[in-house]
Amino acid sequence: MAAPLHLAETACFILAAWLAVRVLARLVKGAPFRRRDAGAALVLVLAGLLLGWVRQIIA
Repeated sequence: MAAPLHLAETACFILAAWLAVRVLARLVKGAPFRRRDAGAALVLVLAGLLLGWVRQIIA
């Protein structure tokens, strides 16, 4: 049971990092800031933390 949770947790953090890089790239280029990407990255980080917490409880 812990392996799928670990995989989902890792996927959340990878997607959050990708969205954070997109936000930073837009800021560096001077393009308009998209709060949707920043909000999605924050939600993914929180989901990853929650999955890690649940995985630790189960293990």
